Amino acid sequence: MNSSKSNFYIVLIIGLLFETNFKYANNNHFASSFESSEQVISYDYEEFSSYKIEYETILLQAPSSYDVYLYSLRCGHCNEIKNEVLSYLSSTQFYFLVDYGAYLDNKKDDNEDKNDGLTIIGTPTLLKISNREVIYSLVGKSEIIKHIRENDKINN
Repeated sequence: MNSSKSNFYIVLIIGLLFETNFKYANNNHFASSFESSEQVISYDYEEFSSYKIEYETILLQAPSSYDVYLYSLRCGHCNEIKNEVLSYLSSTQFYFLVDYGAYLDNKKDDNEDKNDGLTIIGTPTLLKISNREVIYSLVGKSEIIKHIRENDKINN
């Protein structure tokens, strides 16, 4: 009798484990199927080449108010948030892109700064310029994404 009881419990436990694993696998399958059915737009910086400006001209653009996104092709965080940033920028009225990595590569002197008064800590950086002055500077992946998502909430 003891043996049949223990066999019953073993079968019960195996059945429960199998059911749990089955539900887990089905939920993961459903989630991945759902995610893959969403249309994900993938952007490339070259698609926005008409919006690229030189670092030296960040404060000299014609609109009175605009955003400037500084990135580097070698920057992992820039590449991680590229789609979200480019989607956000394309929904704003005036924006420009600066390949800050290329600027640094071509800079002849480490002490040379062709944009007096403008300090760039690193990439990614999102600047808000108004009347040729920096209104705010957002540095880093999390700060930029937080800003974009807050603006999305306001605009939607």
